[in-house]
Amino acid sequence: MRRVFLIVLLALVAFGLSAQKLTVLFEGNPPFIGQKWATMYDRPKQILEERHPGVKVELLDATAGVQGGVNVMLESLVASGQTPNVVSVTVMRASKFFKPGQALDLKQYVPNDLKKWEPMFLDRVTKGGKVYAVPGTAGALTLAVNLTLAEEVGWKAPPYATAWTLDSFMEYAKLLKAKGKYATVLFSGSNPIPYVTAWFASFGVEFFKNGDYSKVTIDSPQTRKALAWMRMMIDEGYVPPNASQIIDDDSVALSAAGNIGANIWIANPPAKTAYYPFPHATGVKTGGVFSNYIANVAMDKKDKKLNQLGAELAVLITDDVYQKYSAETSGAIATIKGIVTPKLPGNDNYQAAEVLKKFGLFDMGAETAKYPVFRPVIQPFLSQFFDGVIDAETFIKKYEAAANEALN
Repeated sequence: MRRVFLIVLLALVAFGLSAQKLTVLFEGNPPFIGQKWATMYDRPKQILEERHPGVKVELLDATAGVQGGVNVMLESLVASGQTPNVVSVTVMRASKFFKPGQALDLKQYVPNDLKKWEPMFLDRVTKGGKVYAVPGTAGALTLAVNLTLAEEVGWKAPPYATAWTLDSFMEYAKLLKAKGKYATVLFSGSNPIPYVTAWFASFGVEFFKNGDYSKVTIDSPQTRKALAWMRMMIDEGYVPPNASQIIDDDSVALSAAGNIGANIWIANPPAKTAYYPFPHATGVKTGGVFSNYIANVAMDKKDKKLNQLGAELAVLITDDVYQKYSAETSGAIATIKGIVTPKLPGNDNYQAAEVLKKFGLFDMGAETAKYPVFRPVIQPFLSQFFDGVIDAETFIKKYEAAANEALN
């Protein structure tokens, strides 16, 4: 009888283990070249399955023929009661889950693992003392200066990754204009956050004050100075005309044609470039730069065992092994302490990494749950301002009201 009981017990345990299936939703699965794992997500899948016999991980790639991408796939899964255990997407997409009941507080599950991460990034995914995501590799929205063009017009650029003034930038702008070139690109034909709005940081504008993400606070002298500068840049021809019609792809094309002195993307691939924080106005401390990065969110499955497995999987996806590999092979910026982005042939991202580490992050609220709703609000008002339909005061009043309505 005892033998029968043990057999039944073992069978039940085996059944329980076999029932432990986890899913991870992501966008794209880059190859893990020269490693024993084929792709980025194959590695955490294999490690977790080996660490916990009986556990199976299903990989769901939202770019694999899914019209509408990750948002449509995720909405479909949630609606059908099949919310993934882990969502691995950019922080701008992941931030809507940063609240109790949806994402796990990872401090409760993997506290020792989290100690590896740079506080600069970990702090941004921490809300109310709860850590809602594991940051993956990052990119940095720095200002790329076309050094080849600078030499042609006779402007001496400062060393890369150093603070510089708006006065210095305008010296460059005047030399460029005299040669029929543009200083930079302002646009609102596509969403200008965080690209064009990074210029607000040059004047000390704070979209949110003291960590309060319930309201936008741009009714300030700093915002008026930023808007006056943008108006001058448009009216005096320092930027391409029809800013309200230009989209981000146009901005890239203009830079690639060698017509732009400094831009948020690489100025011109054949040209020499250097990366900087955005220049600061007199009396303003150099602000941080915007960074978009992968955020691995372990979803709350209301099951302690599944939650623990999901938290472990979230850490494994972009742990120190993967981040070191990604930095050394593609120039990615690591969010884990001690991993340096090296200088690679034809890749200047090590400069952007240095800018980010030196000057920190510019807060556009990207790590807040309402960011997907807040982000597009500015576009129509900035377009009207660029076109001269509304003035700075009207822009501030209308945009702040609409942004605050979206946030509440």
